[in-house]
Amino acid sequence: MPKLGLTMTEGTVARWDVSPGGRFKSGDIIVVVETDKIAYDVEAPASGVLEEVLVAAGNVVPVGAPIGRWDIGDSTASFAAADVDAPVQPAATGQGAAASPPANPVPPRRAQGQGARILATPFARRLARHGGIELRGINGTGPRGRIKAADVERAIAISRSVKPLAPAEAAPEAFHSAGVQMDVSALLALNDEVKRHLPDLRADLMHYVVLAAAKASDVFHEPPVIALAANRDGEPGAIRVFAAAECHSLRGVIARIADVAASSDAAVLGGTLWIECALDGISFLSAAPPSGWQAALAIGSVRDAFRPDAEGRPVPAALVDVVLTCSANALDAGPAQRLLLRIRDLLEAPLLLLAS
Repeated sequence: MPKLGLTMTEGTVARWDVSPGGRFKSGDIIVVVETDKIAYDVEAPASGVLEEVLVAAGNVVPVGAPIGRWDIGDSTASFAAADVDAPVQPAATGQGAAASPPANPVPPRRAQGQGARILATPFARRLARHGGIELRGINGTGPRGRIKAADVERAIAISRSVKPLAPAEAAPEAFHSAGVQMDVSALLALNDEVKRHLPDLRADLMHYVVLAAAKASDVFHEPPVIALAANRDGEPGAIRVFAAAECHSLRGVIARIADVAASSDAAVLGGTLWIECALDGISFLSAAPPSGWQAALAIGSVRDAFRPDAEGRPVPAALVDVVLTCSANALDAGPAQRLLLRIRDLLEAPLLLLAS
């Protein structure tokens, strides 16, 4: 965690722009860190590989604490930033770049009917300004309702995905569905090993499904927003909504799902991919996405069966039926099928899922 000012003692990891194992070039933004005064882009001093993320997005750590590990050869890194304790607040700039006041600065806003300033992180304000969205009306998930970057990213994605209501005489919205049968035997066996060696993770099938969907969801035109629900009529607190970009690893998925405040009111939500579990004992479920959502991924119950091996002999298998239903206006049938096949390939090859 770089020290961005004389009085800075800790900082927040706002967002990782490179996934573990990902390569980057000199000058690429690796991670965005922020304080109460500034959002700062940490740029790579040389080409290399991000080996490990030690601090997930949204967490606060002291200055000097390791937040990630990279391999940049013999190059050295220096993350000197302009003094953020000065009267003029600098814009977030690259490593060593001269700081200057941001163009079109956003003045502090006050909530309607109240004298309190809207609480938002600097990075969240910058995202809102660039995305052309008002901070007023965004529900913050940070301490004391503070608006975080993830809250703004979710609001931007929802505003772009929700379409205006069609006239009464217009034809009803069309949907198309595709389904595959997945063999998750290897995934469940690997998860048993994960539980044995990393009991703190508490991973289950849905965590792997979210990870696979996040890694395969580049077919969508906008940064995907994912909802995870037991079912759309689930108990209060059953629905969680978050950005797919926040789900780079299994540990990250688990932490993000645990961190996001849950809601039971799906009618006020909207986004890209709704992931829903069938009730226990239901092996096949197909349902159109809820209002405001582009696609729905329905996961059936795991069932024991037999499948032929390479020599035609029956071997035990754990099978799951997965159905993807998309709005025809949001995603064509071809990309939808490729998305589903990519999710299947990742879940049936769990080592590839965790390593990619």
